Amino acid sequence: MARLPTIKDVASAAGVHFTTVSMALRGDPRLRPETRDRIFEAVARVGYRRNPVSESLSQRRSSGNAVAIAPRIAYLANRSPEEGMLKFAHYRLMIHGAREQAEAFGYGFEALFVDSGYHDSQSLYRYLKENAIKGVIIGAFEPTRRTLELPWEEFCVVKIDSRHMSPAATFVSNDQMQYVRLAFQKLRALSYRRIGLAIGVNDELGTGGLHTCGLLLEQSSIDRDQQVEPLFFPPEASDSDVAQMLGSWIKKGSVDAVISNSMSIRRLLGSSGARCPEDVACASVCMSQKTPSLAGVVANLDMIGRQVTGSLIALLRAEKHGIPESPTSTYVQGNWHDATSAPRRT
Repeated sequence: MARLPTIKDVASAAGVHFTTVSMALRGDPRLRPETRDRIFEAVARVGYRRNPVSESLSQRRSSGNAVAIAPRIAYLANRSPEEGMLKFAHYRLMIHGAREQAEAFGYGFEALFVDSGYHDSQSLYRYLKENAIKGVIIGAFEPTRRTLELPWEEFCVVKIDSRHMSPAATFVSNDQMQYVRLAFQKLRALSYRRIGLAIGVNDELGTGGLHTCGLLLEQSSIDRDQQVEPLFFPPEASDSDVAQMLGSWIKKGSVDAVISNSMSIRRLLGSSGARCPEDVACASVCMSQKTPSLAGVVANLDMIGRQVTGSLIALLRAEKHGIPESPTSTYVQGNWHDATSAPRRT
């Protein structure tokens, strides 16, 4: 699928900062006419399309009809497109669901990035204030990447994952504990007995250790001699490092099935020297869609996006700014998918 042009592509084509493009698209009168004309020429040249709510409002402004500023929602991420944000299907699907829900309720929607070349906390705060954005979604911020500090009392805030960072806001997430438990139970039903969990340290931090919680709950009901210690990959580990760690761990623990949140787990097992499924079966608990070669749990990522936006809209309509004393948590369950990476063991 071809990548859709972004506001930053327009800025590059016009030779201006992306915030200047945003000002032009909003019809800001402070821009010089020649700058505005250059930006709109770049918009046409790169094929950039705005969301329908913003486009409708812009047309009404240009016709001279005074309108109230449409309420807008900002989806914040700490991995930019240049750093692979849109490469990962789970991010794309969550953003798609969030945008779809926002526009269905008449809200504008904008994805903003807290990353090199984009925003830090100070510039983001200025941008939110200048654009009268009161509702923000902290969209699955990744540990070890840039964090965020804002005067939270001025905003309505909800989070996707991001359990490692403040604020302790209303929260929507995959049910990682249920995903691991479901995968463990399905693999047991397929006659695998030494089932191990292999996952990145950052993934455990960002989700509050829920993968390990699911593993420990399932292990509590099986014999101790069938329990396998989990394997944690260090941050920024290369594929070759991960493969080497997998190979040693599988051999030491006599592992016959691996649960991981990596979509590449079958390939990584092959690089480790283990044949899948002949030597070791595997299942992923972070699948964005079904695939015939990988068993696991398919997450309802689009639903997570819709749910987090619905929660934020409820806060905006009630004007509940700041961090609640008792924030709520919503976990969205996934569905098991059988595939060739985990056949019934004979």
